[in-house]
Amino acid sequence: RLFRLGYDLILDTYAGSMGFDEVTDWDYYTQDEDGNRNSVEPTPFDASQPKRTRSSSGSVVRIFRGELFGKLGNTLRARGMDKRVLVKEFSGKIAKDLASAELRSVGRLQSEVCARGNDDARNGDWAASAATRYLSGKTGASTSDDDACVIKLLSILGVGRSNSKDAAPFVGILGRLDLYDFEEDMNPQEWYSALKVGPPKPDSIWVVYEYVGLTTLDAYAR
Repeated sequence: RLFRLGYDLILDTYAGSMGFDEVTDWDYYTQDEDGNRNSVEPTPFDASQPKRTRSSSGSVVRIFRGELFGKLGNTLRARGMDKRVLVKEFSGKIAKDLASAELRSVGRLQSEVCARGNDDARNGDWAASAATRYLSGKTGASTSDDDACVIKLLSILGVGRSNSKDAAPFVGILGRLDLYDFEEDMNPQEWYSALKVGPPKPDSIWVVYEYVGLTTLDAYAR
């Protein structure tokens, strides 16, 4: 599903950034006349033949805290459920590939968990309501059906019950955040004043996660 910034969801705090280092180990060989390869040790002082290289990605993922907004947020609050969310911005090719892989892998896990816990999810009704959420909201139509699905999803994931053995052993994904409408009228200075960081990166992918808060090591052992 696609959430709309300022309508379904608001960002309130910049939480930090993530990156990674890519480490490559190199092996060197000589080849004889018969085409056989023999491993050799590189000269230790030859900079052109390193045994290991490391490259840093820099900060390619930015993390924000936010809240589900509007009728959905009000319903969650009325039920005593946490309406907070974590939002990640993936920018650059490597990070966007990472986002795609995370959406696929968590999506499979989440689908299995939801299918066991809800008939509508198993029958594909959740997917149908999620697919129409963005257009329904943009045209002023009701998003109540998908709001109900989001609430059921959060219940199945065990939001607010991080110490419960019934909570899912992974951080669930609620959907993606669409900034297209927002970016058309965005003032970069207002964004910086509110969040103290630069505006959204061009063509970045924004993913919305359940808010897990502080999680003990017990959650990783399950």
